This record gives sequence, structure tokens and C-alpha cells, in this order.
Amino acid sequence: MPLSYVYDLEARMLFISVGGQMTAGEVEEMFREICENGDIPNDVDAIWNLNEYGFEAAERKNFQALISRRAKRPDRSCARIVLVAETDLGFGMCRMYQIMCDLNQTLADNTTYVARTEKEAVDWLNASQEPLTLMRQQNRQF
Repeated sequence: MPLSYVYDLEARMLFISVGGQMTAGEVEEMFREICENGDIPNDVDAIWNLNEYGFEAAERKNFQALISRRAKRPDRSCARIVLVAETDLGFGMCRMYQIMCDLNQTLADNTTYVARTEKEAVDWLNASQEPLTLMRQQNRQF
């Protein structure tokens, strides 16, 4: 499977790597595995490293699967996702994904970001921790 993940408990971040092509079914399988893992909180932030993803053959339905999966999980509405793509094509595709997420009314504001490097992704997540803390506390009350 071209998808793999590592949960960094200390950083409180989920690092997901995508190699080659991913299918909607593979995305679903990985999400199911993560949700069933009791060590990973629902509102954990995730960095998707898409540098090995084949954007040239990317299928729209696979990006739609990611967006619809997020919308189906209101308990993850405060979780932030950073997409990492170094190439211009990958960065542009990820920006389109970000815009589609922003248009989805079920997601909290500023939960999706696109970065060129993993360091930039981590820096963005660390720099914007405080506002999310309050949102997460409010979300847990429901």
C-alpha cells in the first residue's frame, strides 16, 4: 500500500506518507486503522507528505474521498491537515484541495494548509497552536 503513517506522541502530530498512487479504498482503510488505534486522538493534526505522489495521474475521486471523509467525521473538525508538495504541479493540486475544504461548511476555518517542505508544515502547526486549543476544548463539550 502506498500509504503509511507514524504518530509522534511528543509532537502530537500524525505524519502520513503517500508514495505512488493512492485509491479511495486505500485512504478509507488507513483512516479506519487510525480511528481504531486508541493511542491516536481524534483531533490530532496531520502532515500529509505528497512528494512521492504521482500528481500527473491523480484522480479527482481520490481527492474527493479525502474531503468527504473529513466531512463525515465532525470529531475531527478541529484537526488540522498540512499537505506537503515540493513540485509546482503538486503544490497547485494541493491548493485546489485546500480551497475545496475551505468551501466545505462542516470544517472549521484554517484547518488546511499547503507547504513546500515538512519543516514548513511543522512550523505552521506549531505557530498556530493557541487558537486551536480553545476550539478543541469547545468541540469536546458536544
